[in-house]
Amino acid sequence: SVASPILFALMGFNAHVISRIDFRTKELMHRSKELQFVWKPSPFLGSELEMFTQVLDAYCMPEAVPFAAKDAGGFYWDGYADRCDPTAGGGI
Repeated sequence: SVASPILFALMGFNAHVISRIDFRTKELMHRSKELQFVWKPSPFLGSELEMFTQVLDAYCMPEAVPFAAKDAGGFYWDGYADRCDPTAGGGI
């Protein structure tokens, strides 16, 4: 949303990394080598609220980290998340 880069800029950030975007958009960005861009929330707000953005090429959970600990309370899932191999090209 337009509010995200504005709020981040007002908090002092000048860059951020995102991962979860529509897979079709991510695929197009990957093919055109545009996974990095300057997010301009509005042409009327000026360049001080622009945010350098990096879209992660792949998103995987480390193999040794369980999804949730049994003793942590709240949501518990008895197992490990599926892994993906970003080097195999399946992470997009």
